[in-house]
Amino acid sequence: EKAQELMGEEKFDEAMQPLQTILDGDKFKPYEKAVAIQTMGYIYAGKEDYEATIGAFERAIATGDLPPRVVSDLTYGLVQLHLAKERPRKSLQLMDQWFAAQEKEPGGEPFALKAQIHLILDELRPAEQAIKKALLKEEKPKQQWTRILLSVLLQEERYDEARPILEDAVQIWPGVKAFWEQLTAIYYHFDEEDLA
Repeated sequence: EKAQELMGEEKFDEAMQPLQTILDGDKFKPYEKAVAIQTMGYIYAGKEDYEATIGAFERAIATGDLPPRVVSDLTYGLVQLHLAKERPRKSLQLMDQWFAAQEKEPGGEPFALKAQIHLILDELRPAEQAIKKALLKEEKPKQQWTRILLSVLLQEERYDEARPILEDAVQIWPGVKAFWEQLTAIYYHFDEEDLA
């Protein structure tokens, strides 16, 4: 608790001290030590030392002493951290582990993240499958997710499929110039300049 209080005050170095005491002490249970390692990871994140954050999260998971929900959250965090450190293949591996550990199908965000990773890896079909699943889980489409789907369709020159999505996109987000430009290019592709 003392460490979390110090973290809240952004006294990161001071917050490490009680955690190290837990790790070095014999009177603490394995679960408490695992939580201390996890908390160290959050301190490193607060200091923007993401490699150390990754190491701490991986060590905390490796203890085997954390509840499944915490392991799931840490794994998802590792997906994002590895992606930020430009290691998409590792991110995808962890994302697959994360999905496999879910008891029920998650919402759209994890599918969108998976789609983004596939897109970075230039794996267009898996990106399309994941982003379509994400979009199905939302009542209103999200602009970034729509962009991912359009990126796949346009890279594969599937203009007939991209066209209705773009026509919807310019209605939903009329201020987004890129959607208008892409739609205009598609109209020209289909020799429908009068619609452009």
